[in-house]
Amino acid sequence: EHCQKEDIKSWHILYCKEVKTALPKDVYHRNTIQFHWFNREYKVFDDFLSTLASRKRKNIRKERLSIIQQNIKVRLLKNNEITQKDLEFFYLTYQLTYLKRGHQPHLNFEFFKLLLADMAENMLLIIASHTQEDIACSLFFYDDNQLYGRYWGCTKQYKNLHFELCYYLGIEFCINNNLKIFKPGTQGEHKIQRGFEPVLTHSYHWIKHPDLKEAIKNFCKEEQKHMLTYQQQCRQKLPFKKRD
Repeated sequence: EHCQKEDIKSWHILYCKEVKTALPKDVYHRNTIQFHWFNREYKVFDDFLSTLASRKRKNIRKERLSIIQQNIKVRLLKNNEITQKDLEFFYLTYQLTYLKRGHQPHLNFEFFKLLLADMAENMLLIIASHTQEDIACSLFFYDDNQLYGRYWGCTKQYKNLHFELCYYLGIEFCINNNLKIFKPGTQGEHKIQRGFEPVLTHSYHWIKHPDLKEAIKNFCKEEQKHMLTYQQQCRQKLPFKKRD
């Protein structure tokens, strides 16, 4: 009613809980797949590894060992441990991630300064260094139950560093802080082999234009079938031990 009155062309509710009740006829439901990690009461990282098939477990250990062998150090900073200098380095790598792909960064430095001022108790910054030079970092947000990520960037390329900063240290943080779910961002089938499970997400949309509305709604119905099939295909690739 508000959109009709104000001549607003559409509204969109993204990544919310599934609506169980009947939807209005002109509201359509869209599904996509994200990959989430679930903390099944692990006490240490090895508890999680013990749930994986042998080959997958060995591969993760090999990737993590390569970080040590490359003499890379990491530090996890949260709350008031994040300094202005740390934030400046993060923003440098954040910009580089976009510029490498020929794009301009979506968010400016002032935005992240405001986050640090207002949400420091919910921010986790992981910085990697080599021979005392900072080389990469990843920025996460968290609450009492979940870890959300992540912005990532680097000034130099090192083998497996992305996996360590974006996934493995995030998993460890969840275990150490008793967080139940780690949502590392959209897309990325490489997450499956690292224990992230395919989860169906829910979004809801309303389009004012009658012809466009019907076309998009039909597309979403067809897409939904493919998403359910894709979810099952991804589940078959999960690295966990086979259960009887």
